[in-house]
Amino acid sequence: MIWRVVKPVSHNAYTVRKTPEGHRSAIRFCFQLVRSHVEGSRLTDALSTLTNNYTENSLNANPSKTQVCAFHLNNHQANTKLEIIWNDQPLKYDEHPVYLGVTLYRTLSFSQHAMNVKAKVAARNSLLRKLANSNWGADPKTLRTAALALSYSRAEYSSAVWARSCHEKKVDAELNNACRIVTGQLRPTPLPLLYRTAGIAPPDIRRQTHRSTEKHKQEKDLRHPLFDHSYPRARLKKRTAEKRLGDPQQSKSKSWKDSQHTAQVETETQQRVPMWQPEPNNGPHPI
Repeated sequence: MIWRVVKPVSHNAYTVRKTPEGHRSAIRFCFQLVRSHVEGSRLTDALSTLTNNYTENSLNANPSKTQVCAFHLNNHQANTKLEIIWNDQPLKYDEHPVYLGVTLYRTLSFSQHAMNVKAKVAARNSLLRKLANSNWGADPKTLRTAALALSYSRAEYSSAVWARSCHEKKVDAELNNACRIVTGQLRPTPLPLLYRTAGIAPPDIRRQTHRSTEKHKQEKDLRHPLFDHSYPRARLKKRTAEKRLGDPQQSKSKSWKDSQHTAQVETETQQRVPMWQPEPNNGPHPI
């Protein structure tokens, strides 16, 4: 059994709605599970039906920008590539497709996605360094706002999906550098004190908050597509079960306080380093 990912899918909903009732099962090829030995032929036939529907509705398809990918559960078929032809053009096969900004992989480890996010956050940190070394009045408050808007916004995009990945530490390294730029601290500074000085919660706590927020919406919001959805019974017990939290924002503050108490930091040092407070503009911020 495989999961197919075909891009672009911008007109999927429109196509299914406008397609005759007898052909809708063939059009929904992006959301079905079928066997690999009939995958290529079934997708080719479905694309032929899709082409006819595009022609009737004055839509133009672009096979050169369409990618196809197959994720096999069988390791012996992991390198099997789909051979699909659309408008006499073979579709490009991509082992790491990007869907809604998230790089997918057959093992769902999100290793490639973590590497891509790390590279993008590093590029945005370089802008923060230039801002910190300039004479534009980059005070700590401005740098902190810029770090949250540039680096953290990209690092936490769709973090509820890949937050439990074992490769999340790759992104944390660049977020640590962003906090060092904001505070002017050096690498010997312990991370708990670094984030306390910057006034920003640690990355793992922020990702846990995003994940809890999505879970809270699913359970409480009647408009959520997965509201009151019953999951199948798990066959194996999870090693790290999801915690049942109340208000995500209150849980964020509580988790941060608990992490500060459990961190191996001397009490006297904690008292000398206060929580972040905006300072007046006194010229360029030293790095």
